Amino acid sequence: MNNGHAGQAYKKKSAPMKIFLVEDSAVVRERLVAMVSELRGAEIVGYAEDARRATEYIVAFQPDVLLLDIQLSGGSGIEVLRKVTRMQPAPVVIILTNYATPEYRLACRQAGAELFLDKSSETDQLVDILKGMIRQLGILPLVTPFARRRRSLRVDRSW
Repeated sequence: MNNGHAGQAYKKKSAPMKIFLVEDSAVVRERLVAMVSELRGAEIVGYAEDARRATEYIVAFQPDVLLLDIQLSGGSGIEVLRKVTRMQPAPVVIILTNYATPEYRLACRQAGAELFLDKSSETDQLVDILKGMIRQLGILPLVTPFARRRRSLRVDRSW
């Protein structure tokens, strides 16, 4: 996993979209890492297994995209979501959870998540979503800083 540098300008080639993963299940985490590893133009820059470390690592790694579970040891993914959406620039947040209730969907939407996916039935959509985001980044000027890139990412908010 590469640390990367937030705010660094591009040279000849766009830097990959940086993805940070917050997931306490090793099995799910390995599956997500394998999915993202097959994508050209994206890389997992780090991960956290609990809420306490998640916020600290997200601030340090400055990802473009955050894949976030709701149920975590040591706290809630929604608490993490509320903290990171106040960051400048904030990453695009995609919630991945087994708790896809209307109440959680609403709480995550209100806290600033761009997408909410049910792990049991919608995880396969993640690859297409990330590919679409990578395509968007590919058309930006070669000297666009990471901060501006994150603000320009758009996702379909069909909840």
